[in-house]
Amino acid sequence: MTEIERLVIGFLAAAEFADCTDDHMQGLADAEWSDAAREDALRLVSEWRGKVSDDDWADAVCRTPGHYAFDFDAVAGMGTGVYYGMAGHGVGFWDRDELREGGLGERLHAACKFVGAGIGVYLGDDGERYFG
Repeated sequence: MTEIERLVIGFLAAAEFADCTDDHMQGLADAEWSDAAREDALRLVSEWRGKVSDDDWADAVCRTPGHYAFDFDAVAGMGTGVYYGMAGHGVGFWDRDELREGGLGERLHAACKFVGAGIGVYLGDDGERYFG
């Protein structure tokens, strides 16, 4: 599995955790991701990765602890930070202690805002989840 695919796993998991409850919209919790949402997630994390320098990427992968929800895969865990940063949830890279030194977390977060600021999840007429 590529690093981008691993980022997508974390991105979708964070979106589901944060924004796919019936409190947000009836039926959203039980819905599946549409193909279009998966394509959007792939595009967004790819664009985000393109905004992050190779040095910052390597540093972030080394500094980020593995995430328990993803068999301690740090890259998939970083995908959660990408979503939270884009969706404006007030958490993400910038608030992780291990990424504060040298402003790394701030730079990773800034790339989120540059690519997908204000992203959210909605339920389509077909009963599947989409990003908008």
